[in-house]
Amino acid sequence: MYPTRLALGLLCIGAVAQAAPQSRGAVAVVLDPGHGGSNTGSPGRGEVLEKRVTLALARAVRRRLEAAGVAVQLTRGSDAYVPIRARARLANALAPRCFVSIHTNASNDHARRGIETYFLSRQAVDIRARRAAGKAADDALGVLADLQALSLARASMRLAEAVQRNLLAGGASMADRAGGYFAVDRGVRQAAHDVLADAEIPAVLVEVGFLDHPIEGRFLASPEGQAAIADRLAAGILLFLSGSDAREPLLVTRR
Repeated sequence: MYPTRLALGLLCIGAVAQAAPQSRGAVAVVLDPGHGGSNTGSPGRGEVLEKRVTLALARAVRRRLEAAGVAVQLTRGSDAYVPIRARARLANALAPRCFVSIHTNASNDHARRGIETYFLSRQAVDIRARRAAGKAADDALGVLADLQALSLARASMRLAEAVQRNLLAGGASMADRAGGYFAVDRGVRQAAHDVLADAEIPAVLVEVGFLDHPIEGRFLASPEGQAAIADRLAAGILLFLSGSDAREPLLVTRR
């Protein structure tokens, strides 16, 4: 038997030596630094590892959001591994207004670059809706479960758009003209990422760039680059929080 979402969330927070968990609903944003511990993520150049870059970025984004009066919780606060599916369940237990999983990318030829933001694929949303409807006591509850799944998908799409748009809008300010860095738009996409599959709040996974790219990777690993990305990522989250989707998702989807 699986533990309850709240018990699992509290267990995960304690395991990674976070601060005492906030009460349910007190946290507005849960940030998920990708990977951690033995799961190092994508390798960059030299000693740079994705797990370290994502943690540094999550901490920097948290500082900016907290300065704006937004309560934030990290899924990990140190170099520790937290199971992928447990991360969203932790977020569910805290009932925030959104969940953002932060990652860096890599490619076999080390030539790709750019920013992309994901929300859960329509197929995965449909499966979740069918499961919820199947557990409903009657047809009316099944319809409501289906509408809730679609509403959540729409809110997640809006979060992804806000994050992607702000990261790209900051391209000029983030540009390291001497080093040749510039932001490349790889788009807002849908995929069945495990870290998003169990989220019951608006949730996205953002790939802030390619850590193995000779120019972009150096920018992502630098304090200046991380500060610039954190500024824009925090701005995207704040933009989403200011909209209606963050409070009461609309029961409408875009085709």
